[in-house]
Amino acid sequence: MRKAQDLRKWLLRSVPGLAKNPDQLKTYLSEGGIDFQRPSRPGGPGDLSFGYRYQLAIVLTDFAHSLDRLMVPFIIWLAEHEPQLIDKAGSADFRFIVDQLDNEKSDIEIVLRLGERVTVDPNPDVEGGYIAEHRVGDHSAFRIEGAPTLSCLWLDQLGGDRLLAAKSGDADCE
Repeated sequence: MRKAQDLRKWLLRSVPGLAKNPDQLKTYLSEGGIDFQRPSRPGGPGDLSFGYRYQLAIVLTDFAHSLDRLMVPFIIWLAEHEPQLIDKAGSADFRFIVDQLDNEKSDIEIVLRLGERVTVDPNPDVEGGYIAEHRVGDHSAFRIEGAPTLSCLWLDQLGGDRLLAAKSGDADCE
């Protein structure tokens, strides 16, 4: 499932300090299914494209920051890849649980339902072969109008600047 991999990579790059401790971020897939329609012409090749749907659990252990530092990059990713989850306010398709370990650290589990289209086309180089292409998107060019670049995302709170998310290794943001 490419979206799960893509989201993990995005969070590792976007949540401050997470790239230094990637073992803190775990992903689990469950409850999967396939959306597929029978080809329209009996006996013909028809359209073999299909979609995956599955539940993804993202677990972040020993997180010692504000939940905002995780949620802002997470919501930015959702806005591009699964905007319907943001549009469905209060949806059970996007929820989280926080287990407060002590005064500074918590374990966070985010659970969401994802969909992933796979386009299947004949392979012109292999007789009878097919090419399956996952339609995940490219968030590297994603930008919210008027917002800072995703390498440095700041929140102005009570007249001060506070870093919420940064691309790992970006010296200007740390």
